[in-house]
Amino acid sequence: HHSRLNWCPLKRGKFRRKDGQLLEIEVSTTYQQDTGIFVAFLHDITARKRADALLREAEERYRTLVDSLFDGTIIHQDGRIVSANAAFAKTMGYSADDLTTRLVLDLIAPAARATAADLLQRHGDRSFTTTGQRKDGTPIPLEISSRACVVEGRESRMAVVRDLSERQRAELNQKKLQDQLIHAQKMESVGRLAGGVAHDVNNMLTAIQCNVSLALQNTRSGVSVREHLEQIQLCSQRSADLTRQLLAFARKETIAPRIVDLNALVAGALKMLNRIISEEIKLVWHPQPELWRVKIDPSQVDQLLANLCVNARDAIRGAGVITIEVRNATVDDATCANNPDATAGDFVLLTVQDTGCGMTPEVMAQMFEPFFTTKKVGEGTGLGLATIYGIVKQNGGFIEVQSVPDIGSTFRLFLPRHAHEDATAQVVPPVLKPLHGRETVLVVEDERAILLAVRLALENLGYRVLSAANPRDALRLVATYQGKLDLLLTDVVMPEMTGRELAEKLVLQRPGLRVAYMSGYTANALSPRAVLENGMHFLKKPFSTEMLAAAVRLALA
Repeated sequence: HHSRLNWCPLKRGKFRRKDGQLLEIEVSTTYQQDTGIFVAFLHDITARKRADALLREAEERYRTLVDSLFDGTIIHQDGRIVSANAAFAKTMGYSADDLTTRLVLDLIAPAARATAADLLQRHGDRSFTTTGQRKDGTPIPLEISSRACVVEGRESRMAVVRDLSERQRAELNQKKLQDQLIHAQKMESVGRLAGGVAHDVNNMLTAIQCNVSLALQNTRSGVSVREHLEQIQLCSQRSADLTRQLLAFARKETIAPRIVDLNALVAGALKMLNRIISEEIKLVWHPQPELWRVKIDPSQVDQLLANLCVNARDAIRGAGVITIEVRNATVDDATCANNPDATAGDFVLLTVQDTGCGMTPEVMAQMFEPFFTTKKVGEGTGLGLATIYGIVKQNGGFIEVQSVPDIGSTFRLFLPRHAHEDATAQVVPPVLKPLHGRETVLVVEDERAILLAVRLALENLGYRVLSAANPRDALRLVATYQGKLDLLLTDVVMPEMTGRELAEKLVLQRPGLRVAYMSGYTANALSPRAVLENGMHFLKKPFSTEMLAAAVRLALA
C-alpha cells in the first residue's frame, strides 16, 4: 500500500533483543521503485530516550525548586526576561507567561529606572535596593541580587528579587514600639524630674514667703529685717543653682568657653573643695607638667569638681581619701569600642577617685538620670551626676566610670584637647573696677518687674538709663532719642522679635553700639549650641546687682 511513496514517516517501537533486553527503535523506510523493494532503517534510540527522560526529570526538579522559593528569581538576557519563577510573578502581579520577553526595566518604577539600568548593566555580582512597579501600577520596595551566568550558550544574568514590604512593615512596627518605649521612659523621667523640682522649689518658696511675712511684720514694729532679707537671698541663690543644674543636665546652659589650663583651674579650686569635704577626708592633688590645653567655661570646671567631690564625700563613711588627677590621654579605637559615647583623639583626662562605698551595677545603670539618688529624702536632689554628664557632653567629651562596692569609685572625664597649642591659656576673667559709670544704657525687657529692678540698679550706679518693655518701643525710642547711646542691654526671648534681631537693627542705626544679652534660658536665637561667640556678652538670669554691674562694665570696656 506504500507503493506510491518514495518515503515513509518515522515510526518508533520497542524491540526485544535475543537476550531479552528491550530497545527503543526508531524506524524509517524508503521504497526503491526500480527494484520494487522497501528498505527499512532501524536506529537504536534507547540511550537518547533515557537521556531525554533524565533531562526532563532534572528540568522538573529545577522548576519545582525555583518555583518553591519564597523570593522571586528571573533570568534575563540583554535586559529582557527569559525565565521567571512563580514567586516573582506573584510579587509583581503577573502570570509567568506574561513576564517572558518583558524588559526588566518595565517592572521598575519610572523614577528609579535610570539608577536601576546603570546597576543592571554593570559587570560582576551586585546587590541593590530599588522601587518596583506591579502590574496594577502600585510601587513595591525590592532588593535585587544579580550575578552572571550562561544559559543555552548565551551570556545571561540571574537575579534574585526580594519583596521588602513585609520587612519594612516590621521595621516600622519595631520603630513604633521603640518610640513608645522611649516615650514611656521619657515621661517617667519627666515625672521624676517634675517631682524633684517641685519638691526643692516649694521648699525655697516656703522659706521666702515666711521670711517676707516676718520682714513685713518686723518693719511695722521697727525691728531689723536684715536676717530675713539674708535668708531670702540665700533661698533665691539655691533656686538659681537648681535651675543651673537643670540646664547643665539638658546641655542648655549658655557657656563662655575659653582656652584654659586645668592644672591652674583645679589648683585654684582646692581651697573651695577642702571647705566642702569633711576634715577626716584627705584631698590629694596630682597635676601634670606640660598639660594640654582645653577649651571650656571655667565655671563649669568648678561645677564638675564640686559635684564630684560632694558625691565622693557622701560616699565615704568616716575617714577616706579623694584623689584628683589630670593628665594627657590619647583615645584609640579599642577604647571607643568599649564605650559608645567615646571618640578617638587627644583628650585631657580629669580623674576623681574616692575610697567610698562604691556602687552596684544596678545603681551605675541609673547614676546619670536626673533626680535619681540613693540618698535619703532631703539629703540631695540627685542632680549632681546628671549635671556632670551634661557639662562633659556639651563640651564634646565623654565619661568612664569604674566602681566596686565597699572599695570606691573612679570617675574619668575626657575633655577634648584644644587644637591650637600656641594660644594663651586663661584662668579667670579680668576683674573690672570700679563698677559704676556714666554712660547711657538702653534696657529692653518684657518682664516689668525685671525691667524696673535693672533700671533702678543701673541708675544707682550712675548710668543714664532708657527703658523699653518690648522691641517695638525700643526701636521707636531710639529713632527719636537725640543723645549718644552706649549700650543695649536686652532680653533674648521677647514678643515680635528676639533680642539678637533687635540688636542687629539698632547697630545699623547706631554704629559702635555695644550689646549685652540677658536671659533665663539659652535661646537658640542667640546661640544654637548654647556656646557664646567671641566678643558676645551674656548675663544669665537670675543675677544680683553686683553681677549686673560687672556685666555692664565688661560690655562697655
